[in-house]
Amino acid sequence: MDHVRAGAALSGLGRRTDALAAPVVTGLSTRNGVAAGGTTLKITGENLDSTGAVRFGRVRAPFLATPTQLTVTVPPNPAGGVVDVTVTTPDSGVTTGREPDRYRA
Repeated sequence: MDHVRAGAALSGLGRRTDALAAPVVTGLSTRNGVAAGGTTLKITGENLDSTGAVRFGRVRAPFLATPTQLTVTVPPNPAGGVVDVTVTTPDSGVTTGREPDRYRA
């Protein structure tokens, strides 16, 4: 498992059995890091405990979720440069937010 939902009711293959509200991202603690990865990033918002995946570009990142915060370990980006940060629901729906979030390694 690459993520944990704090206080979530889980069953079966790790999916919640109740309806999930869509996550809403409101901010990132930093937008810069190192290409080697390993930086801890905080993503703030609402309904973040319904997050299914966090991706930097196409790479999934491990995370710990609460209703208002995701604590994410940024994966390596050997090529460096800017990547989109996406937070998705278990149904692969992308979250809502104020603008596309970007991260530079």
